[in-house]
Amino acid sequence: MQQPDQSEMAALHQSTEVVNPFPIPPERYALFTTKNIELLSQLRERTGTKAHEDLPPEKSQADILSDCEAQDLPDWSLITLEKPRLDWVIEGGAYLCYSNGWEVCRLGCSRVPL
Repeated sequence: MQQPDQSEMAALHQSTEVVNPFPIPPERYALFTTKNIELLSQLRERTGTKAHEDLPPEKSQADILSDCEAQDLPDWSLITLEKPRLDWVIEGGAYLCYSNGWEVCRLGCSRVPL
C-alpha cells in the first residue's frame, strides 16, 4: 500500500479539522488567574487606593509587594486586570469584546462594525 504524499495528508487534515464556532479569547484572558487577582487585591490594600486610582509614584509594584515570591510577581501592571469603568463605556457609547464592537443604548446592545 502506497503512503499518501504531503499534499494528500494536508487535504485529509483540513477535511477532518473541527472548526470552533466561538472566537478565540485574547491572550490577555490568561492573565486573570486567582493568584494575579489576589496580588491586585493586596496591591490596592497596601497602597490604600481604590480601583482605577493611580498607584503612588514613589514605589513600584514590586516594591509594594516585595514580600511575595519573585516568580509570582508579573512584569506587567496588575491594575490592567481591573474591570472597565462603566461610566466610560456609557460615555463612549460602545465597547469591544473579543474584537467585536458593541454599541451601548438604553434598551440593550447591538453589534457595530469596527
